Amino acid sequence: MSILIDTPAVRYLALLLVAALTTRVLMPLAHIMGRRMNAWDAPDDLSHSGHVFRLARTGGIAIVGGIYVGNMVAVMLQPELFATRDMAAMMLGGAAVFVVGLLDDLREIAPWLKAVLLVAASVATVMMMTAVALTGYERLDFLLAALALMGGANAFNLMDGLDGLAAGMAVAACLGLLALSLRLQTFEGGSVKLICIGAALGFLYYNRPPAGIFMGDCGSLPLGFYLAVMGLNTVRSGPASFVPVLLVLSPFALDTGLAVVRRLLLRRDVFSGDRRHIYDLLHERITSVWRVDWIMWSLGLAFSGLGLAATWLAVPWQLALLAFSWTAAVLWMAALGMFAPEARTPGSAS
Repeated sequence: MSILIDTPAVRYLALLLVAALTTRVLMPLAHIMGRRMNAWDAPDDLSHSGHVFRLARTGGIAIVGGIYVGNMVAVMLQPELFATRDMAAMMLGGAAVFVVGLLDDLREIAPWLKAVLLVAASVATVMMMTAVALTGYERLDFLLAALALMGGANAFNLMDGLDGLAAGMAVAACLGLLALSLRLQTFEGGSVKLICIGAALGFLYYNRPPAGIFMGDCGSLPLGFYLAVMGLNTVRSGPASFVPVLLVLSPFALDTGLAVVRRLLLRRDVFSGDRRHIYDLLHERITSVWRVDWIMWSLGLAFSGLGLAATWLAVPWQLALLAFSWTAAVLWMAALGMFAPEARTPGSAS
């Protein structure tokens, strides 16, 4: 019996369950804290949720709590894999990003101040991490790594626009990164990905349509940050791992990148909100939030599958696969109307 419990598969399953159950247990507390701190997300002209009552936007408190409890259990089960600079950097940097997100949920801090704080957290994290060799030029690699962390946090934040969407996309991306870890034999990253999957699933129970609570910036920013850190750690496997990681994270990269391009083309403030994200365009045609969620989750799983498939290809063929998949995705989004002006004026950022 002891041998069975000590098997890696059982340990990994235990970490996933601990993170999921902890998140579920902490969710009522997160809701009470949101109510006490007056952190509400009221329906507005950018809302597709159809919620009649205001909902607390502090679900991220439970998500981050589930991740940290899961990591503490992992330290007890696998101390040799977690006593690293990268793990310390991820946890400390994630905590800083969580605080930034919570401040924004409570006080709605100015976009420029939020950006400065995220940059500071990202730079500090990269300084603590083992050097990431992306191009071979140390200063450029440092800059790219910091931009990846900040970009990852903001990209995931933009994906949090429908009930259940962001949590499911986090699961799809973590599954893709987990598959890459197993394929590239970087097993030390598997535990963290399973813990994030567990926390996201625990939150999804309360956030599924119609949602009972929102994750808020205190949940979306750290989750995006963790995904970016896990992506950078996977890239350490060598040049052949860069494109697979980029493919796995493509839904976030494409949605955010095209949002910036769209706003520049329409001569709008880049930081202003709109309803031309991928999921918004789908929701205009499909009234069911559940169906939109499943389409988006399937898209995330499809890109994760492409990322895994790319590990069997040479780098030139990986780049060809990336170019083909991104071109197809952009054409599809353009056909949906991503670059068309909105008929209405948004009232708040998205």
